[in-house]
Amino acid sequence: MARRLTPEEFGVPTVHFYLLSTAILTTREGFRRALMRDSVKDASLGYAWLVLPIGGFLSIVIPLGVIWSQNISTREPYGLALLYYGAAAFIELCAEPYYIRAMRMSAFKLRLFAETTSTVLRSVLTYALVSANQNNVVMAFAYSQVRVNFISRGN
Repeated sequence: MARRLTPEEFGVPTVHFYLLSTAILTTREGFRRALMRDSVKDASLGYAWLVLPIGGFLSIVIPLGVIWSQNISTREPYGLALLYYGAAAFIELCAEPYYIRAMRMSAFKLRLFAETTSTVLRSVLTYALVSANQNNVVMAFAYSQVRVNFISRGN
């Protein structure tokens, strides 16, 4: 797929959007580190739900901040794709309390299955959407991110 795309078409989704997602998804790392320790009581796992309001706030503020600071219209594909990546990051964060609970219960087979399925599905869907939408690659990457997160984590 990378051979068929221009550097701009490949670079924006693979660098810009993943930086955006990383900025939002770092919210969960503090919760993961704290709640995955052996010394944490099971009653403290309720704090895992705090990742949702914090992540929700960041998934709105960060894309809008980028759009505002760079004077991008949300009617442009890039501006709309930024909003989609923010939504995809929030959808991914919605699974975080369940992820932490599963890891505390040592459900490693569940994690292996979920992450493998998600990665394969994301790859296939991204390839299919980019191949079908050669004139709007940025939106194809954004659609695949939202759809995979909704399918694999939204259930």
